[in-house]
Amino acid sequence: PTGAYNADGGYHRCMPGHLTEVGERELEALGSFLRKSYIEIADGRPLLTAPAKPELQVVSTKGARTVLSAQCLLRGLFPDVNQAELDNLVEVPRTFDTEILIANHARCPRLRQLAIEQRAKYDAGLQVTSTRRKLRQVEGEDEAKVSIIMHGDPLRAYTGHGVPLPTGYEALAADIDTCGHQSIELGVGGTEEVVRLSSGLLLADMHRMFSDAAAGRSPL
Repeated sequence: PTGAYNADGGYHRCMPGHLTEVGERELEALGSFLRKSYIEIADGRPLLTAPAKPELQVVSTKGARTVLSAQCLLRGLFPDVNQAELDNLVEVPRTFDTEILIANHARCPRLRQLAIEQRAKYDAGLQVTSTRRKLRQVEGEDEAKVSIIMHGDPLRAYTGHGVPLPTGYEALAADIDTCGHQSIELGVGGTEEVVRLSSGLLLADMHRMFSDAAAGRSPL
């Protein structure tokens, strides 16, 4: 369906991992909610009339959809500000190899091993094996090798835009969605060790920022 944002400024067919028009509107709505909750609450006067550093720091991972997500959120936070100015606020300070905002398997062998073990359990589960069998019946062997999350992204886009699901996917959509949630829960949650290794660098960086602010070395 129409809905995936493209770099040339046009909307095209949604592919796995793309941010849809529905997603953009939801992020703008979230930005508007945050503005009303945290910016417009000081005696009727705005706490922040325009985005400015160092009062506001916006950091994103390198992925195109996460950068666009941040830009859409800012659009809701500051609806009267020029979009180009908002876009320039978004910083991408790290590569995927050095990223700390997500679980980084590239820099931690133990986390990578745990992820492999979790993936093996996930792939062997009854729900996943059953859903893959149904996918093979609909798509054939090659297409069924694509990850279930990659199947789920376009299907959710169809539903979000009110477009009927392709033939053969009506009964599959719920199974794919369930498997996708299981995969995300295993990747983000999983065991206590997975959580600790995934978030340790991020929490350490946040602690440094709060400590610097408390000591007057930088604004919070």
